[in-house]
Amino acid sequence: MSAVPWVEAVRSVPDELITVDSIDLLRFISARARLEAFVAASIQQGREQLQGFPMTNIETLHRVLSRCPDRVIPKGTHELKFIADQGLRASLRQDIGSVEMSVRDADWKAATVIAGSVIEALLLDTLRRIAPHEVSAQSKSLVESKVFSKPVPTGLDDWTMHRFIEVSKGLGLIKDETARQARLMKLFRNLIHPGAAERNQMECNRGSAYSAVAALEFVVSDLSRRE
Repeated sequence: MSAVPWVEAVRSVPDELITVDSIDLLRFISARARLEAFVAASIQQGREQLQGFPMTNIETLHRVLSRCPDRVIPKGTHELKFIADQGLRASLRQDIGSVEMSVRDADWKAATVIAGSVIEALLLDTLRRIAPHEVSAQSKSLVESKVFSKPVPTGLDDWTMHRFIEVSKGLGLIKDETARQARLMKLFRNLIHPGAAERNQMECNRGSAYSAVAALEFVVSDLSRRE
């Protein structure tokens, strides 16, 4: 069995996923170093086999990695303390972490789409905590002013991103500049729908990802002010 894939597999695990205690961390680092040294020496000798490598080290690596999570929230991720539901808060923080990792990995479409979905979820959660008559009145006002071309569904779950942005802006939940940035993001986020990219001659790229991330940052900042 070639030893090289083992080394590559262990090296590919991001450091932030190694969330074990200090003892297991030292064991993991030591076992990884032994594996890397063994493989380097084997390659130098013209072979790439695991034969002769102590299996206890492989068992240590397996044991430690099996205790680590598949995903972890990066340090510095927004706390989102304005979200009362702890489950929703944790889920959205995970998504924000995914956005950051997607940008890091140049996965522009994932960053764009996930950032858009987080913005929608944040605005939905916030509007649910606003008095229904206030939301209804603002929606009707936007219909009368032709911002919306037709009446808005009563249930928030049936709203589009456009409605979330404009009603949130009208109620003062987000600032004018935040709404402008969110409108730009909305155009790119819609590219997730089949055929949308071809019809609109647009594609998710570095610009769309950064635009979506900027909109997300603005929305989080505005909603955090309401704590």
